[in-house]
Amino acid sequence: MGNFIFWVSVIFSIAMFGFFLYDIRRSKQFTKADALALLAVCTGIAVSSNYTPPDKPQLTLQATSTAIIITPIPSVTAPFLPTITATTTILTPTVATVIQQAPKTNYELFVETESQGSCLEVSYPCTYTVVRGDFYEELARNFYEDGFLANKIYYFNRDDNGLLQTLHPGQQILIPNPDAMPILPYFPCEDGMPPCMHSIQSNESYGSISQFYFGTTLNIDAIRGANSAMVFELEPPGMQVLPKELQPGDTLVIPRIEN
Repeated sequence: MGNFIFWVSVIFSIAMFGFFLYDIRRSKQFTKADALALLAVCTGIAVSSNYTPPDKPQLTLQATSTAIIITPIPSVTAPFLPTITATTTILTPTVATVIQQAPKTNYELFVETESQGSCLEVSYPCTYTVVRGDFYEELARNFYEDGFLANKIYYFNRDDNGLLQTLHPGQQILIPNPDAMPILPYFPCEDGMPPCMHSIQSNESYGSISQFYFGTTLNIDAIRGANSAMVFELEPPGMQVLPKELQPGDTLVIPRIEN
């Protein structure tokens, strides 16, 4: 409304001034009509010069994590300027960040089988001291709440020769992380002496493997014992220690046999 009054005053002043010039040139004298036209010009100029347009509203930005809120706030009070609050929501897309972890090395997997301290003080992997009456299935129930995981404790507790151990009071054993899949800290047999890891080939048997490493088949039971697993059997019911079935591409622990 204010802008409309301003421009009407300007146009009216220009029109009246034009009429004043035209009438003076035509009649060669200052008439009453000329006086009225000149008065109208002065009035229009006065109105337009005294008009001050209102300031434009200032915009304040308030950033949030999901939107930008734009709120116009008038800097002056004007009766003809309504208070307007506009909210514009700008959606920000969610970008998923995928962190790919590099495959663990044999050393890093071996570290996961090293005890971090007593099971009374730290989490897995930790060290437990065997007491009278302990057996692997009971330890799996106590630590993992699942007796079927007994083989995980059994498999990763070996003596210096790579042989699996039976439990006796006072013995310290490793309780590994049930969610980890570590490997035994043995080199491939091509790179060292037993205990080492042998890669099973097609048509191999415990007898042929014993003959290859020890020159005799008399150590079949020792190799089987080093690669046995605790599995649940229905007949008779309970955990049984059974030798590992040979599968090409799988690995076997070749223990050190002391004569």
